[in-house]
Amino acid sequence: MVALAGWNRWTHGTEIHDARDWLVARFGELPGVTVTTQSFQVGSTTAWNVLATLPGLGDTGRLLVVGGHYDSTSQSPQVAAPGAEDNASGCAGVLELARIFTVWRPQVTIVFACYSGEEQGLYGGAAHAQSLVAAGLAPTVALMLNMDMIGYTADADLDVLIETNTTHAGRLADFQAAAATFTDLRVVTSLYASGSDHVPFLQRGMPAVLTIENDYSIYPHYHRTTDLPGALTPVMAENILRMNAAVVAALADAPLHVLLADGFETGDLGAWSVSWP
Repeated sequence: MVALAGWNRWTHGTEIHDARDWLVARFGELPGVTVTTQSFQVGSTTAWNVLATLPGLGDTGRLLVVGGHYDSTSQSPQVAAPGAEDNASGCAGVLELARIFTVWRPQVTIVFACYSGEEQGLYGGAAHAQSLVAAGLAPTVALMLNMDMIGYTADADLDVLIETNTTHAGRLADFQAAAATFTDLRVVTSLYASGSDHVPFLQRGMPAVLTIENDYSIYPHYHRTTDLPGALTPVMAENILRMNAAVVAALADAPLHVLLADGFETGDLGAWSVSWP
């Protein structure tokens, strides 16, 4: 997360290319993962998604997508847009779940995706979702899990918002159960999906859920040049990632009991300096 926040990741800038290359390298270090980039246009700018595919050990015919955007913005994006909370936090979470699931291999194929162009109108999520439709894979998507702004809390209450639409409202119960069993989170739910990369998947009929800390609307550094790592609360990300890992493990037929005994690393691939007991 700190590494990503070191770049100005504005979609129309140049430093985002360094962030893209860093993500490609980090995913590429994980065993069994195939990394590709997907280009698309945001106006006259060519932008890229980073897609890391971990094949499932079984022939299940199902696909999971775990994603979050890596682009950022601010009141002066040409000058600086560190975007620690929005959304280096979620992208680091995608990397961390990828690390864990490459150790404890799932039966179901998982695509770990970091999107660009989100701040300009969900371009990266739309490009990925449409490519799945074009490839005939949309019916196989069991869930698209989106992580956006997962590292801040304004107080001691660890409030998380879980969001989808009415069609896929039944998915919320999985997250509520995981939160109650494995975390200290207080769950708030919404069926009014908007504003992040889960929306293009829902619009194309695929089940998708957003997980986001529920103090996002009062985060004082939102879309500011002051959105820096020091403003975040690692315990918030720890709990959201624990919940999300439990849901993904259940859907992917991964060994949950050993997966939850793993810990977050603090090196290049470690998203947060926290540990799971």
